[in-house]
Amino acid sequence: MSIKPDYFRYLEHLGQTVAVGELHADPHRRNAIALRHDVDHDLDLALEVAHHEHARGLRATYYILHTAPYWDDPDLSCKLRQLEAYGHEVGLHCNVVAEWIQRRTDDVDARLGEILARLRSDGVAIRGTSAHGDRVCYRAGFINYWIWKELRPDDPAGRESGRCAEGIFVDDERWRIAYPADDLLRDQDGRTLPLWSVSLAAHGLEYDASHVAHDSYWTDSGGSWQRSGDPLHADLSRGRHQVLMHPFWWRGPRKTILVLSTARSGSQWLSRFVDKATSCRGLHEWTLNHDCSDKEPQPDKLTDHEYGRLVEDEQLAAARIDGALEHLARQKRDVLEANVYLEPFLEELRERHPDVALVHLHRDGRDVVRSLINRGWYDTPDDPRHPVVPVEGWDELSQLERACCYYRHTTERLMRFCPKRIEFERMVREVDYISQFLRQFDIVVHPLLAESIFDQPSNVSRSYAFPNYARWRQRQRRIFDEMCGPVQEPLGYGSVAEVAPQRRPSIVRRMPRWTGFWSQLAELMRIELPGFSGRQMRGTRLVVSARHLWCIPEWDGLRLIPTPDASPSAHAILARGSWNRLSHGRGIPCSARRWFQVEIDASVSRDLVARVFALFYDREGRLSGQRVLGRMRVGTGIRRFAVAPDAGASHWALALHLGGQPPSDSILVRSALVKKLRFPTGYRVPLPLHSGDSSAGREGRKAA
Repeated sequence: MSIKPDYFRYLEHLGQTVAVGELHADPHRRNAIALRHDVDHDLDLALEVAHHEHARGLRATYYILHTAPYWDDPDLSCKLRQLEAYGHEVGLHCNVVAEWIQRRTDDVDARLGEILARLRSDGVAIRGTSAHGDRVCYRAGFINYWIWKELRPDDPAGRESGRCAEGIFVDDERWRIAYPADDLLRDQDGRTLPLWSVSLAAHGLEYDASHVAHDSYWTDSGGSWQRSGDPLHADLSRGRHQVLMHPFWWRGPRKTILVLSTARSGSQWLSRFVDKATSCRGLHEWTLNHDCSDKEPQPDKLTDHEYGRLVEDEQLAAARIDGALEHLARQKRDVLEANVYLEPFLEELRERHPDVALVHLHRDGRDVVRSLINRGWYDTPDDPRHPVVPVEGWDELSQLERACCYYRHTTERLMRFCPKRIEFERMVREVDYISQFLRQFDIVVHPLLAESIFDQPSNVSRSYAFPNYARWRQRQRRIFDEMCGPVQEPLGYGSVAEVAPQRRPSIVRRMPRWTGFWSQLAELMRIELPGFSGRQMRGTRLVVSARHLWCIPEWDGLRLIPTPDASPSAHAILARGSWNRLSHGRGIPCSARRWFQVEIDASVSRDLVARVFALFYDREGRLSGQRVLGRMRVGTGIRRFAVAPDAGASHWALALHLGGQPPSDSILVRSALVKKLRFPTGYRVPLPLHSGDSSAGREGRKAA
């Protein structure tokens, strides 16, 4: 993230600096500047500052606050080791007396041992401490270093009264603390804490920062140099100086970066990498999937199975985009969001949010199309889960043609609107490449943090049945080359074929139009409900196998209510059996060259979202695969889903997953209708050349 330019002026003025521990270790050193940072708020910002100091050959001490929110960061130890790897010292920013006053601990000594053990457990050396100036210090009248036995002066009342919580004498009465006369600190309930009762040495500590011998002390506490004067206007070439600069006050202007791409181009991997390896916040598909109309954004995923609604409803999309970007602009950290759903809104983004940086993340179209097909994109003529490309003849295209058309259309638009590009293949292979790219936005990749995340796969494909380009049939290659060739070469993937200039996605090869499509109803699947065999529900009888659900028949349907002990696995299967195994002869038989249309009529409670699954079973009735078809949201009505059975599946079943909601929520299922339809003439789903392809490689594993 950005650091204020003024900060670098101070670094130039200070010249060579050392850690506070070095100043303590050499009390006879006459000319030295110890640079100190109390990390009160943001450890990620401190890492950014540490990087820039390291690049200039400077050393400093970073005191870590155990009552700060970042103390619960799962990557805390790695970030502290990164500070040490930059050549800096890590110390403890002590706030245990404040914890005692607030009744967060009863034993200050034991609490200190616990804190230091946590910091040292992963090899972080802690030799020094500094007192944190918590607000409660001024309300209760104490300084956090008053616990250290070795620091007790001969006349505590005379030597300590009038200091601020940072440990220096100040003139402003608001910040002057009076020492208690009897060497006891009392809280509101009358409890007492003996001062000067804990040993530094017993905890392996060598010094307290404010007691390290120095000639001058400079501090930016409160965001200014009011307590000490400004070191920028002083000659620091001679004497022993301690300069305290809180990273929080040197944060530069924040920025938002949107990295846009086609699906299956590494967006999830990139957002995770940025979030873990940098001081920038990395988000994946956050915009459009949060309702920011209230004070706090509420997760509300619309891109999963309601993307068409977003594209058609301009007001809803604009409200989601504006609300999300305005919320992100109020954050203190930089934000990089990777999103594959914002292509239809590029004009609005550029017009309404010109300060947001747009980046095009691109991947070889052959790998994108292959991954889309293996993920089941456009595997039925009616596919409500994925984008419909606004080109002529869309209804007549096969699965491969639709995937190619999506890739070309999206890529052409992103090439036109995004001034910067990042290449997927190099991004996942070369950490230096992604580091240099992010530096364009003042985002620093920290080496140790990058090591922990760089090789981790993300959103791995579960099927490689459709092979890589080298094993495509000649006709499949020709379709891809004609449709996607014009965008491949400008992105550096080479010319895959000679492409006729007049060929455009809007005039793709014409296929025979399927006639009477919706009349090709081959079978109405009937699903029975045990115990209610005579109950008709719009011509369909339901049978339900439930877990953590009450199934209550009502006059117009079957109500499903999570039990009080409902777990996240609460679900109902519209067939006899369990999630992992189907009873013999139950379920819906799979057929070659057939696909299924599902209609569920249901009423869903306000706080409940029920996911609709298709569960696939082999000939022995064992679960062989599962797929989320969509969600049933608040309200009443018929939802339509499409299913193309997995290769090798013998039967399949519908399931409703309620996610362990409280018993006050429920879903009323009125009917579940399944139609088995024949693929229309000319609609082709690429069949695998073999049963699997294990040569996914790093790039395939990291695709998102």
